[in-house]
Amino acid sequence: MEFTNELYHLNRSVVPEEVILKWDDFVCKLKEGYTDNVEDYDYDLNAIRANIGPLLNSKELHKFTEHKIFCKAIEKIDTKFKELTYEVNFDAPYLKWWEKRLLKKAGRDYADFVNESWGEQFGFVVERISR
Repeated sequence: MEFTNELYHLNRSVVPEEVILKWDDFVCKLKEGYTDNVEDYDYDLNAIRANIGPLLNSKELHKFTEHKIFCKAIEKIDTKFKELTYEVNFDAPYLKWWEKRLLKKAGRDYADFVNESWGEQFGFVVERISR
């Protein structure tokens, strides 16, 4: 209960279980390949993942057992995300680690854009899926 109260004071709209489920659901969908364009992907990714960082790094929540459970769950999902993406060495220190990763499988719009823009430069090819 104390964990939930502290979390509520940090961010009133966050429920840990919902955050975990949303991030896991998003990452699981990436396994089959993302079907929208790069802009939609960036928006969808950041709408979910950007809210997680402050919770992981919160000094106020660090003392709670629930926080450790939350962090382990997110770490597990982050590992799945990393397996489904290429790490790209963009020279952009303002980007978060998840923004420096590109999908391995995606629909035509995303795959064509990324392959043409960065594929040769970084030495990878995004697999184009059809859906």
